[in-house]
Amino acid sequence: MIFLLLYVAILMPYNVCFHQVVPDAGMSNQDYFDFAVDLLFGVDIIVNFISAYEDDATGIPVINPKVISNNYVSSWFLFDLIAIIPFSLLE
Repeated sequence: MIFLLLYVAILMPYNVCFHQVVPDAGMSNQDYFDFAVDLLFGVDIIVNFISAYEDDATGIPVINPKVISNNYVSSWFLFDLIAIIPFSLLE
């Protein structure tokens, strides 16, 4: 995941600025790779919905799925959801 985050943080802005789109050329290999990266981040969202976390107050792992999902939705879910939008398909 760290390598994917580095790819998104470094190469994606470069590609957005300097990648020239050829009309009617279809998807390139880089487009397929970008789609795969978005898909892996989507899988990460699913994993975050079912992964236990440690309660800050008690130090005990929280394993209740409803509490886990509420905690995730109220913290990082919106940012993760925005991050997986395939902006290359919006052009």
